[in-house]
Amino acid sequence: MDEATARAFLKALGSMPQGSRTAGDGRTHVLARCPLAPWRHEKAIDSKPSFSIAICEGKEAVASCFSCGFRGGLLPLLMSMETLHEHHPAKDWQFAAARQIACNEEEAAPPVLDPDADITPPKVGLAYPEEMRLAMDPAWHEDEVHPYLALRGVSAQTARLWDLRYDAKRMRIVTPIRDFGGTLMGLHGRAVHASNSLRWLAYEHPAQKGATNRHILLGEHKFTPHLPVLVVESVFDLLACFPIWPNVVSPTAATFPTSMMARFDGVQRVVTLFDNDKAGSAARKTFSKHLGNTCQHLMLPEGVKDAGEAKIQELENLLLTAIPAVKSLALLDEYS
Repeated sequence: MDEATARAFLKALGSMPQGSRTAGDGRTHVLARCPLAPWRHEKAIDSKPSFSIAICEGKEAVASCFSCGFRGGLLPLLMSMETLHEHHPAKDWQFAAARQIACNEEEAAPPVLDPDADITPPKVGLAYPEEMRLAMDPAWHEDEVHPYLALRGVSAQTARLWDLRYDAKRMRIVTPIRDFGGTLMGLHGRAVHASNSLRWLAYEHPAQKGATNRHILLGEHKFTPHLPVLVVESVFDLLACFPIWPNVVSPTAATFPTSMMARFDGVQRVVTLFDNDKAGSAARKTFSKHLGNTCQHLMLPEGVKDAGEAKIQELENLLLTAIPAVKSLALLDEYS
């Protein structure tokens, strides 16, 4: 995709381009106001443009918004807008024109193959129906969150950006799991009452009993490969670190299989923040084995069980030792 085509796509979605810039990795970022703003932004506007389409010759264009957290290809962006518009109409867009541009670009983009790769390419997995997610109520409303999230220190803004849901039938806080393209690939639920002996539940695919996509990383649809990617152990570790460093992911299982390691292909630098226990030690060895010098390990302060229970200042001070950009929290230019 070239810049002129990216601008045409944005205009079809009612978003006037706001200029462009070239990043250090050679990609050109076409800046604009987020097309998803009517549904996913506070006051339904993107007052300070936080959205961009990253383009590079021979590669698929990637759309991302630092404010609402969207990250994915042009078709997933368009499909998200069409679904949101169907349930909550905002205004008329030129969806047909945008779809033609997106489909043409997807067909033109050649597959990128690495004959020297020593890690199995990422598994695809089976997509989940969005109806499963939509059947659960949001776990936030305006500035309020579910009591369990409040107890864990999760803000309404973070709950909204991660689309946290509440399954009233199973009494669980549910996190949607999406792949790089934004496709729903699973639902991960945390029990909110101690009476439930099963704390975590990976929701099975409705059409294939027992099937889950545990190789997918929570947050992979959001992260930016050219920035340091922080890896933590669990959902609530991720939610605690997100306000400090948004480029964060976690697994949805207790281990990091080789198939999950392939999700980090193309990432320039990885920083881990695992628990100070046997599981954390095993995870650090796995990352060092597969990622080598691109990986740096941080250790939690003595007495701190996990990142989810650490104080914000403790996390910020710790992350500063590996990610200097945390100091300013000025990530907008990098993510847009």
